[in-house]
Amino acid sequence: MSNLNRLDWGYFLMVFRARKLNRVFATSCTVSLLLISGDAYAQSITPATDGTGTVVTIDGQTYNITGGMLSGDGQNLFHSFESFGLTQQEIANFLSNPEIRNVLGRVVGRSPSQIDGLLQVSGGAANLYLMNPAGIVFGPNAQLNVPGSFAATTASSIDFATGQFSAFGEVNYQALAGTLGLWTKKISLRNFYANLFLT
Repeated sequence: MSNLNRLDWGYFLMVFRARKLNRVFATSCTVSLLLISGDAYAQSITPATDGTGTVVTIDGQTYNITGGMLSGDGQNLFHSFESFGLTQQEIANFLSNPEIRNVLGRVVGRSPSQIDGLLQVSGGAANLYLMNPAGIVFGPNAQLNVPGSFAATTASSIDFATGQFSAFGEVNYQALAGTLGLWTKKISLRNFYANLFLT
């Protein structure tokens, strides 16, 4: 961190333990994110109307997430959300299948995601990636039920060898085949507010 300039110190690096996650992770947040309390507001999961085809079906307190766009090799499933947040008793259930290796979701509504419920993947053993450049806040009741790895980021794109899964605009989903090359470019703290990796 010695090579950060003074402007970068406007962002803070925090390490904390979410009670239910039982894993330590690091995240850097803007001051505005620090002002959001655990009880600040209820937020739902709504699909974006950008042609990605994400479908959210509510069953009690469970948001079943289906549809989306597949990569050309069928190994990556992409979702796009206008808003994405969970209160304490809510569940985001990403439905997958055994052929899918990675489920990737982006939040395009320009509002931070507050997650205080359960994130899970069912129907396969896929990794789960969540991207929201506006911010991601995990509450004390946040939980994971993901058979693979989990990553959350406020980066504006996730790199593949054949293109980028961008947080905004149109994406050529068919071209985003193969494995992810996560954040292969150097990103300053000014543009990269939070990263979370749990495996």
